[in-house]
Parts: sequence; structure tokens; C-alpha cells
Amino acid sequence: MDYRARPDGGCPALATYYLETASPQDELIAGPSGAAYIFPSRWPVDQLPAFLEHSQRLLTGMGLCLLQVLDGDWRQDLGLPFPASMRLTSVERQRSFIEALQPAGLRGLFTGAGGLSLSYKKVAGLPVYHNLGLVSSVSQLVNLVRGMQAIHRKRPLFLHLYILAWRLTPSALLEALQSLGEAVCPVTPGQLLQLIAQHEAGGREKE
Repeated sequence: MDYRARPDGGCPALATYYLETASPQDELIAGPSGAAYIFPSRWPVDQLPAFLEHSQRLLTGMGLCLLQVLDGDWRQDLGLPFPASMRLTSVERQRSFIEALQPAGLRGLFTGAGGLSLSYKKVAGLPVYHNLGLVSSVSQLVNLVRGMQAIHRKRPLFLHLYILAWRLTPSALLEALQSLGEAVCPVTPGQLLQLIAQHEAGGREKE
């Protein structure tokens, strides 16, 4: 399980608590900070380098190496109740984030909350994974995973779901996993990216 952390130098005690109490099954990743979050596509271009430089220092300070990014799209601009994937789709902007944060040890970028299609690629040598869903209940999680299993028959199938942590507790996630059965194996985001890389490397060796 991963928790999106705000590596804030103004709250060292809170950061220390999360780092010291994390179990081997937990992984902290950097991500949006609630109401203060600004979509990357809305950032003034001339201010983005300074923002990313500051972000690099914060990631380094907490030893975070994975990043979760949300972005707006045309559906939100319309103000209509259409589901938005909230994916950072601009490869140029993805590259800007990756190249600026690689000195901090960045190993991968996750993006989106609401998408229903699998998408994984590499940008500037690092993996970019578009999250699935915006999951807020056990039944929604189970149905989304089973739906992906039915659509994508090839195995192994690597899924990364965007889950609302204030709606689904660890015990609720355990309930969902038990419903899904032994065919599903939970891993941390970092482990997921490693497994995808190993699978791709194995496929290239067979060619």
C-alpha cells in the first residue's frame, strides 16, 4: 500500500512519524497536497523550473523516489459532470518533471485518478504509469479489478489503482483482496514498476 505524502519541512515531526511507523508493506510517495494543489498544465511556464527545483529538495529530504501527479483536462474545463481521468498526458510536461526530479532519485511517475484504460510507457528513461479508477468502496475496487481481468486476458496483468485513503482503510482493502482471491497479489508501487521492468526485459530476451 502507498500513502501520498507532502514532504513539508514545516512538519518534521509528522514526516518522521510516517517514516518510522511505516511497515514493509507500506511505501510513501510524493503527491498532491489537497486544496493547495495546482494542476501542472496550469502552472506558468516561467515558474515551473523553480517549483520543480523546490520539489526536488523536498523529495530528497524525505527520501521519496516515486511521484503521483494529477492534472486537469478539457472535461473539467467544461464544468460538466463528465468523469475526468486527471492524467498528466503531456509528454513534454512529464519529461520536465522527470528530468528535474531525477537528481533526487526519482524512479517513476504515476498519474491520473479516474481512468479506465491501461497505459504504461517510459519517458526520459523512467516509467510513467496511468492509474486506474478513482476507487472509494470495496465493491468498486473488486468490480474494477475483475473488469480489467476480463478485458485483458494476457498474464501477468499489472494494475495500479488510485484509491481514496480517507474512504478505504487497510482493513477494507484486505476485504477486497479476499474477495478477489489468490489470483491477485498486492505489491507496493515501487515493486509494481520493478515487476513490469522485469517482465519487459524477459520478453525482449525471448525475441
